[in-house]
Amino acid sequence: MIKTKLQVRFTAALALTVVVCSYQNLTAGENPKESEALNTLHQSQKTWKALKKANNGEYSYSRSFQSWVGFRYATRFTVKDDIVTKREYESSFRASTRDTWVEEGADVGTHQDGHDVLLIEQLYEQCAKEVLTKDRASHSIYFRLDSNGLLKTCIHVPKNCADDCSFGVDIDKITFGK
Repeated sequence: MIKTKLQVRFTAALALTVVVCSYQNLTAGENPKESEALNTLHQSQKTWKALKKANNGEYSYSRSFQSWVGFRYATRFTVKDDIVTKREYESSFRASTRDTWVEEGADVGTHQDGHDVLLIEQLYEQCAKEVLTKDRASHSIYFRLDSNGLLKTCIHVPKNCADDCSFGVDIDKITFGK
């Protein structure tokens, strides 16, 4: 069955409405209870699956890291048919580019620098298993969706850590298609 663009947009909008309604309690900057966050994450996964399917499984996403001392790196992934086909990396220190490279095809994953080669589904799983389950007495949990209802931030920070201590998933941008 071929869906029209209007049907795809309606399905995505409906899924987003469900996510936004369940997410409203999480936007006040508080650490949500694990069950609330997991429910919202589950709804977001449904939105993700609908958008991914509507775009024939083609998407790209980027992640970045920035240290308080000025070191920064960004990694961009291109995915087709549940395979990361390209990984691009750039690092800088205080606005001066240090290193760049591109991996394609069989070479994807050969460099040690940059974010790990993962699909968005694996980032959702990491959020659910490695972040949202952390003890809130000893960790601050930051969980946020983007404007499309997709996973944006799911990190934990040990409360006794001062610098560069966030762990988990932080996605800069997800785009669909070519």
